[in-house]
Amino acid sequence: NISTVHRTGDAELTRVDGNLVLTAHLGLDQLNIDFNNYDVSLLGEHQKGKIHAMVGTNSLWLKLNVQVKPSCLVTLSDLKIEKLDDIDVDITNLGVFENLTDEITSWVVNEVTKSFKNYIEKTMFPELANAVRDADLCHYLPI
Repeated sequence: NISTVHRTGDAELTRVDGNLVLTAHLGLDQLNIDFNNYDVSLLGEHQKGKIHAMVGTNSLWLKLNVQVKPSCLVTLSDLKIEKLDDIDVDITNLGVFENLTDEITSWVVNEVTKSFKNYIEKTMFPELANAVRDADLCHYLPI
């Protein structure tokens, strides 16, 4: 949820070739990841359900390019997830796999923190780029 953004570290504004570059470390109060349809088969047993992961502590680094002339234009040029911690996982309909809840939850947390990091960055980039484009950030910059 982009509306829950807050600073998690330093922000820096530098001038490069007559334009500005803004870098910042930001986090979200609400970062949720949903898998609406998991499908598990093991030893002839089969279950389907949903997985919901809530990331408690998170931080990302972003870079904004600010074109000053002929008119002010702010664009998102880079985004990297720095931290994904305190992850709570809710898995529905485990059925016969209920006794494997700890192992499945550990796997989901590992996937969120490692394998899906790039996916999350790619998913968030267009949403954040649109938010930056739609916001009147030029109004707040010393240009």
